[in-house]
Amino acid sequence: MSTVNSANAAAKKGMTPLNKVLAIIAVAMAAITAIFGALAGLRFYQARQMNTEAERVTAQATSIRVSSWCAKVTPDSIPRIDEIYGEYRAFEQEMRDAVDAECPGRVNAAYMMSTYRAADMFTASIECKTIKDNTAVSCTGTVTTKTEKVPSLANYSNTTVKLSLDVGTSQSFILPQHSTPDVVTVTVPPSGSTTVEFETSYDSAWGDFYKVPVTSFFPND
Repeated sequence: MSTVNSANAAAKKGMTPLNKVLAIIAVAMAAITAIFGALAGLRFYQARQMNTEAERVTAQATSIRVSSWCAKVTPDSIPRIDEIYGEYRAFEQEMRDAVDAECPGRVNAAYMMSTYRAADMFTASIECKTIKDNTAVSCTGTVTTKTEKVPSLANYSNTTVKLSLDVGTSQSFILPQHSTPDVVTVTVPPSGSTTVEFETSYDSAWGDFYKVPVTSFFPND
């Protein structure tokens, strides 16, 4: 038998066992590569979805915190305004920026109420006289925003101001013999002045001297 004929005979027999094994390995490697590629793509997609969900949850939580803080700044919260404004100041910068964007008027209102006394913001010029056989007093006058504070309140629709009536036995009394808190509530417009008129009970035993100080204020959006 010739050499040529032997080669032809071997070729007709097909792939050798070694070649078959190598081919199988190549196919398996290609499949494994494809699987790992698919898994990597899936993991990337899942990671991106998780990041998106985390960002959504974080944004939602921030929105809730922002709304919660803004809702705290109300007339009823005046006794706690220092605490409430302290919460705002303790926020991280990103959170403060979000609150500033959501309710800038309330942020500024909280700042003013925690920084200034009502007497620093307003002047009350009130005159009172006894009526009803000295069992009551009738008072009239004006409540005016101090000139230097008018710009601070110009962007509010109005400001709610409360006054009390203090009565004492001497003209220079520091502690009143009797005090009527929140004796009247007035609404001061942005222009800075409004009239006030009220009546309240009185007892001559309290004294003949009185003061009508402004005790609290709340700027309304």
